[in-house]
Amino acid sequence: SVIDRVTRRRQGAHYTPEQAILKVIEPLFLDDLRAEFDRARALRSGRERALRSLHERMAALTFLDPACGAGNFLVVAYRELRELERELLKELLTVNGQVELVTDVSLLSRLNVDRFFGIEIDEFPAMIAQVALWMTDHIANTRLAEDFGQHYARIPLVTAPGIRHADALEIDWNEVL
Repeated sequence: SVIDRVTRRRQGAHYTPEQAILKVIEPLFLDDLRAEFDRARALRSGRERALRSLHERMAALTFLDPACGAGNFLVVAYRELRELERELLKELLTVNGQVELVTDVSLLSRLNVDRFFGIEIDEFPAMIAQVALWMTDHIANTRLAEDFGQHYARIPLVTAPGIRHADALEIDWNEVL
């Protein structure tokens, strides 16, 4: 909605609804991560180690959308990963049916927007993508704080998503990553 109809058509810029995004990212990586989480959570022996290993693996993932527009794919992927991380942390920190409150919530989350990259030919949507990822991060941090009993905000913003204003057909994607 931030680009006029003619420009949007000429650039092939189209809004992708969340349902369509989930149809792509769930079988691409989310389904496997959720299945691994379910397996780890069900273990009687080695459960904590398996959950921590999954958490590390999730934190090491890198995402690139070479035609990111306003960042819908990146935002939905980040939101879903942060929600899975939240479930994982609650699983790790629940004792006798009670979620333990922690003194520093910032030490819990291993996922951050600096693992999300995009290339967008139009400058304004590229800026929107960066801000949208920061907003999604803030919402996820707020939810994490609600679960573990302490306010958490990553302010000042010291990490950023790697959104590049460029033509994906003319740039070396390795430069973006």
